[in-house]
Amino acid sequence: MALALHQLKLRAFKKDYKWDFLKRVVSHCADYRVRHFFGKWKQFCKLEEIAETVNTEGDVVLARNEAMRQAKAMRDYLINSGYSPEEIEHYLNAKAGEQKNNMQKGIISLFFANSEFQIMPKAFNQWKAWVARRKFIR
Repeated sequence: MALALHQLKLRAFKKDYKWDFLKRVVSHCADYRVRHFFGKWKQFCKLEEIAETVNTEGDVVLARNEAMRQAKAMRDYLINSGYSPEEIEHYLNAKAGEQKNNMQKGIISLFFANSEFQIMPKAFNQWKAWVARRKFIR
């Protein structure tokens, strides 16, 4: 009888331990998720404030305004030289498209420079050379 009572206590202790462990795990996960969410929210708010500050004052704004003044002066000079605004827009669109394509090519080449597209042909060539050497030795 004492053994059965001891087993029941042990079983109840294990059940309580599992229940307490599950409560701790769920509590820990919920706490982590809440802290993670509000941490990301704070970080995003800080980044927005920094971006707003940078884009409304400082050297970046001065450089951007100077570039806009230069572009407007260049456009006015070209219009006074006899070019039509449509020709200028067409040239700017063509140039922007060309620069965008060049940027995309550069990014793609960075992505695929050390990828399996470069490694696999080299490995295949080495394997073919090894097979050729093995056949030559036979």
